[in-house]
This record gives sequence, C-alpha cells and structure tokens, in this order.
Amino acid sequence: MGTASADTALARLEHVTLSYGGPRPALDDVTLDVGEGEWLCVLGANGSGKSTLAGILSGLVAPDAGRVRLAGRDVFGEGGVDRQGYREARRSLGLVFQNPDDQIVTTVVADDVAFGPENLGLPAEEITRRVRRELRRVALDGLADADPTRLSGGQKQRLAIAGTLAMEPSLIVLDEPGALLDVRGRRSIMHVIERLHDAGRTIVHITHFMEEALGADRVVVLERGRVALEGTPGEVFSHGGEIRSFGLDEPFAARACDALEGRGVEVRWTCDPDDLADQLCGTGAGL
Repeated sequence: MGTASADTALARLEHVTLSYGGPRPALDDVTLDVGEGEWLCVLGANGSGKSTLAGILSGLVAPDAGRVRLAGRDVFGEGGVDRQGYREARRSLGLVFQNPDDQIVTTVVADDVAFGPENLGLPAEEITRRVRRELRRVALDGLADADPTRLSGGQKQRLAIAGTLAMEPSLIVLDEPGALLDVRGRRSIMHVIERLHDAGRTIVHITHFMEEALGADRVVVLERGRVALEGTPGEVFSHGGEIRSFGLDEPFAARACDALEGRGVEVRWTCDPDDLADQLCGTGAGL
C-alpha cells in the first residue's frame, strides 16, 4: 500500500503486527509507507491502533512481527530488533504527543525548545539559531521568556511542536495534537501543520477529526488494527457508508452534499467545502 518508492520512503512497514496481549492485535498485518515530503493523515476511532502506529513510526515501539524501515535504516525484521539501527533512526524522527504537558520539561519557553538540541550536543550558536527559528515558525517568538505552565493549551502544543522541530527530524509524527484543544486551538495547530507541509516537511498526522485530513496528500483509515481504507481525501471520504460503520463522521461538506441531494438539490458530491460553496454559488446548483 502507499505511493512512495523504496528510494523515497522515509518509513516503511511491511506486514507489521503488534499485540499487547488482548483478544486482538493492536496492529494486524499493516503494510504502509511514508514518502519524503508527504503529509499522511491517519484516521480511526478510539482503539483502532492509531497511537500504536505512531509509536512504531517514531521508533519508540518495535512490533512483534513484520519488517520496519525508518529513516533509511532497517530496524526490525526477521532477525528481530536492531538496537543500533533504532538509536540511529531516532535521531531523524520526531514525535509530538497528544498531551503537550508530557513533553514540556523546563520552566522557560526558549529553554524547552533548546532541550532537544542540547541533548544532541549541538554548539550553543546553533541551538540559539534553531530556538529562534522554531519559535518564530509556531508564532511563539514573543513568549520566549514565558513560563510554559501559563500558556494556553494551543500555545503549549505549538511549543511541543517547536521543541520537536528544533531537532530537525526528517519525519515528524503528530499523535492527535488537537485532541485536548478547543476549535481555536486546533485551528492554530492546523496552520502550523500546513506551513510545515508547504516547507516540504514529511508529516504523519494522526487524528479523529475528519476535517483535519482534507489538506493531506494521503489518508489512511485504521479499523481494529488493520488498514481499512487508503487514498486521497476525496477517495477515502467517498466511502461514506464504510466511514460511518467505523464509528467516524464524514466531513461537513460530504454530509451537506447528502442532505442537499435529499432535498432535491443537484450537487456533485465533494468533501471539499470550497468546492461545495462554488457549486452552490453557481447556476448549476439547482437553487
């Protein structure tokens, strides 16, 4: 599955299975790749395996079976875990947790962003440059001396992203970064993700908010630890019945199309709100 070739995939999973000892595996025979510069969005209901996938793609968890290649290194295969390979790969991988409080480790915003680069042993001048760059990227440059505990939820999550980006990972995994935020906070995180994508960053974005997937290059839907759907946002969300059967909502535009058709308004199905708005403003919408 997936679109990346062996040469361009920053992460590749082949027939990966991982069980925590429950009645079914957390991941069950998952084959997936992530191409360089790609924004891959992973959707699924609670318990579908999303966070387990995040752990494997970020090098924090090894599976029970299958093959895993991360940042150009084969880290898991028939011989089991390659510990040195994992250590080397993790230097090129970044993970942003659902709860930013799990990542914030200092009492000053700038120091928190500097924490990772300092652990990499970088020169002081380079650390300072990266801290300034990443605080500016996430619009926190005016809060460099602030206490992280006094930030809003959205600001804390942007700080966690800045701290991860300061280590310059080749692949950044965001595990439901907006789950604990309000609409405004989620919108600010999405602006950051969109800017990262525009800058060519490789992103795996795990979420249960369907609207957040609309800008992604590719969408994967997990159901009971397996890849149930995969494709562009339009391709995936065109399977409305399956989406609903997985306990997920369709994007607003897709639901609106169904409602309009039910009222006799002729519209072309879309999950893109801008496309739907253009249709409704045109003469072909039957209004």
